[in-house]
Amino acid sequence: MKTASFCFYNYWHLNSKNMKRITQLLCVSIITLLMTNCKTTETTTTTEISTDSTTVATPSVNDLSALTGSTWQLIGITFYEKDQYINRPEKEKGLTITFNEQGKFSYTLTVNRCTGTYSAEADTLVINSLGVCTKVCCDSEFAMDFQEILTGAKSYKIHGEQYLDINCEEKILKLEKVTE
Repeated sequence: MKTASFCFYNYWHLNSKNMKRITQLLCVSIITLLMTNCKTTETTTTTEISTDSTTVATPSVNDLSALTGSTWQLIGITFYEKDQYINRPEKEKGLTITFNEQGKFSYTLTVNRCTGTYSAEADTLVINSLGVCTKVCCDSEFAMDFQEILTGAKSYKIHGEQYLDINCEEKILKLEKVTE
């Protein structure tokens, strides 16, 4: 009889430990899901300004024509999970991106020049594929962060036709329009 009660105790004791672990894993999973799925949504509108008898339409914040045809240079990266903003180091050359109207883009890292395809509507931006890069190695860690965040793009926002934010899950690329 001792053996049966000893086995039952071990079985119950092991299951209570497992239940604690399962509960902990479940809590961590729920918190992770909530953190990754919480994001703010923004809407943009076109504003009409009436001057006497003339009506002038100003472009919406995320007018695709403002995104395409311009070159944007990375000025910094916001990391939400670290509550941190990192400026582009001065020594970093390149780190630009240019979108065209046909759904293609080109970008420069510290050494490589690369291409890819994208799709954009209103405030969504999806990088469909990354194409070929000119070299195989030698880009800085900061440039590789730029490329990694770019591949996870979910949305974009243009601020005053001069600044562009490309939003990834927990990171934002901050870019400035290059004036030549």
